[in-house]
Amino acid sequence: MFRTSVVASAILLSGFTNAFYDSVPFVAWANHPSAAIDLLQEENPTVPSHAQLLNSLMSTDELCSLDSVIIVGQPGLHASKLASLSDRSHLKTRLHNASSKLHFPYVPVSSVPETDVVARDVAALCGFAADEWTLGTSYKGSSKRVVYFDLPETTEKFWNSDDENLEQNLEQITSQFNSYAVFLAGTSSSVSTLVTKRQQPNSLSRPSFTNQPHTVATFANATLPTGSILARYQLLTPGLLIALIITFGLLIPLLMIGINALASIQSPLRTESPKGPTLEKKNQ
Repeated sequence: MFRTSVVASAILLSGFTNAFYDSVPFVAWANHPSAAIDLLQEENPTVPSHAQLLNSLMSTDELCSLDSVIIVGQPGLHASKLASLSDRSHLKTRLHNASSKLHFPYVPVSSVPETDVVARDVAALCGFAADEWTLGTSYKGSSKRVVYFDLPETTEKFWNSDDENLEQNLEQITSQFNSYAVFLAGTSSSVSTLVTKRQQPNSLSRPSFTNQPHTVATFANATLPTGSILARYQLLTPGLLIALIITFGLLIPLLMIGINALASIQSPLRTESPKGPTLEKKNQ
């Protein structure tokens, strides 16, 4: 019975752990106030696709008025890695100092195109040039542009080295532009067994910005996506997952051990030999 409870707990925990395994975070911020970013963070309680996020952010010309839009991707990036960063990390410091920011921790990875595809779409919409960034690049003149790059995929548990790498690149890029916005998103992992390149939508199937304009207000009031409740709401936070692990992985097995131990104890009244008047009656 004890073994059965342990197996059942492990199966249940694995289901909760994998609930958002095929999701990636989307983080955006700007060094100038942005109504599009602020309203999208405040008014949208659902778990949108990557295309829906970009449609809402780019529904007006606000971000196109900036000097640069920086698109950053990383294969295999998960919300748990960003959550593990300390408050003194470069990314959290930038978000703290940003005039506008948003964070969606669970975006379906199957909806996220490659970084260069996103950059070209944004550049086409704004009329910017799109350049793949390499360290040491210098941009001369006052032309506006979309700059994009990918962080290397990492299998490390913590994101500290990636945080340093991101900051090194952003420091060089942002120093060359007075106003900018940054989009950081996870992309499909090359070692993922759940989502492969074949499952990713290509640029032809992804909704375009110009054909499907979405204002922030209409997107916030849109119908909830179909599917299970885990696909519609952010139910499993890291704190809740830890509580479930403690409850089902530790407390319940201990409770079963205690019940089995109590059931195996024989009552002294049943095993003790009769004494006193009871024994005399039996002798008569």
